[in-house]
Amino acid sequence: MPDYMSEFNDDFEYKNEPDDTTPDDAENAGISLKNTRLLKRYIEDLLVNGNLVLNVKGIQSINLFDSERFYTEYRNAYSTSVEKTIDNDIEYYKINYNSTPAMKYQFMKGEFKENTQYTFKFIGKNAILGVSANAGFWIRYTDGSASSIVVKSDDEQEYSLISTPKKTIDYISLDGSGGHLFLARNLMIYEGTNDKEYSPYFKI
Repeated sequence: MPDYMSEFNDDFEYKNEPDDTTPDDAENAGISLKNTRLLKRYIEDLLVNGNLVLNVKGIQSINLFDSERFYTEYRNAYSTSVEKTIDNDIEYYKINYNSTPAMKYQFMKGEFKENTQYTFKFIGKNAILGVSANAGFWIRYTDGSASSIVVKSDDEQEYSLISTPKKTIDYISLDGSGGHLFLARNLMIYEGTNDKEYSPYFKI
């Protein structure tokens, strides 16, 4: 979220049904005009930067990877598989794939289009200096094959993987061997093969 959205306050009380869209009616409905303007600015910013997809169900960011959902679901599968941590004043997900529940968990299963290529990227590095994680994310296909991104470096770098042509992604998983622990941030999955700047997951 941009800094200006920190001013957004969604705690409002519904009062009356507004008759039209005048400012007075918006206030009467308990909707802050400041909130309305902030939302308008945010959505316009996202549209201008090409980070939204509009469809009949609402507004969806091009980034399909919901990091908070990832964190919650893996924590439920195995409590120490994913943690939030701060390193050099930057927030990361600290990922430990080395547990049977975490390795077997199928994230975003069945949520990908058939025979469609996706790009998966994130910024990552080893969680322990000098200890290669040699672990990362795997894209599992419906035919049983897989592609992987493996973290091995102490230095932060961007990792990127384009799914195999003419294959359907079944789900995302964790796997690897070695030190097991790595740090990741700016996790992103989007449809297509063109390189795109990171944008946060967003859906309304």
